[in-house]
Amino acid sequence: MDSFYRCIRTHVPTAAVNKVSLAVFCGRRKDDSLNYNVFGNEVKQEVEKLLGTEVRVELRQITKNNGIILDGICILEKGCNVSPTIYLEEFYREYKNGMSLREIASRICEVYEKRCRGIPFSLEYFLDFEKMKERIFCKLINWELNKELLNEVPNIPCLDLAVVFVCAVENEEFGNGSILVREEHRKLWRVSKELLYEYARENTFRLRPFELKSMEELIEDMVEPEEKKLLKEIPMYVLSNQKRVFGAAGLLYDRVLSDAGVRLEDDFYVLPSSVHEVILVPDHVAGSEKELRIMVHEVNHTQVEPEEILSESVYHYDRKKHSLSIC
Repeated sequence: MDSFYRCIRTHVPTAAVNKVSLAVFCGRRKDDSLNYNVFGNEVKQEVEKLLGTEVRVELRQITKNNGIILDGICILEKGCNVSPTIYLEEFYREYKNGMSLREIASRICEVYEKRCRGIPFSLEYFLDFEKMKERIFCKLINWELNKELLNEVPNIPCLDLAVVFVCAVENEEFGNGSILVREEHRKLWRVSKELLYEYARENTFRLRPFELKSMEELIEDMVEPEEKKLLKEIPMYVLSNQKRVFGAAGLLYDRVLSDAGVRLEDDFYVLPSSVHEVILVPDHVAGSEKELRIMVHEVNHTQVEPEEILSESVYHYDRKKHSLSIC
């Protein structure tokens, strides 16, 4: 079985979905140096000089999944209360490598002009639940790693995970993004978290169809002939959605898991590859649960971005009981 585990460690998808984002996306931990904070303030001032008084420039700290803190600049046009955040850490690395503050500010303004200005999205639109309810989707995140965040957002427990809700912002010209639904949004909408879950489950299943593809099919052009042979002998499957965004939510639907069991012709283990997808391994080739847990831990800490880690657990689906459980 050593070759099986080596193959998964090497080729497990890491949800590096090459999608157009509304942000320049990088994160940092809370213990970064004061120089970084000074950098942020100075860049903000340079951006203000370049854009003038027609916009409002704000520095923001955003708590993302798994406790990751993102620092960024938000540029708000007059009459608009919502704008994508342009995150700063990548620019800070450029600054440390010799790029001037003025050049960094110019690049931020370019990002703003290309991706942010004129996005047809306003606070008034967002606060209208009748308009937003078709945009709400499910996202699965880790419960333990997000205890603080879960105090601020409506959520539904699921095993050692939690279902949270995101509003999709999709635009062909400007790209795709999402807004995490918080408790203040739910209260303004005057809806229960149960109603949010009802809409989100329906939208997720209907508008973001799930699909199951073999690992062999997904990475055929990335592996050597010997590994191709191994993948045929030891079948593994990747469950996600067609957009490859928050596809691990497929675990919420017994219909999806039941159909997977029919295709695999066996009960199966679920390995949490990331918030965007999971790997299914039929019982008859999976090996020991202990080895699977070790492998998930190694992949999480070497192949997956910290913000995209879903869980350290291994799950098992029983076809007869229609039951997903933690091993």
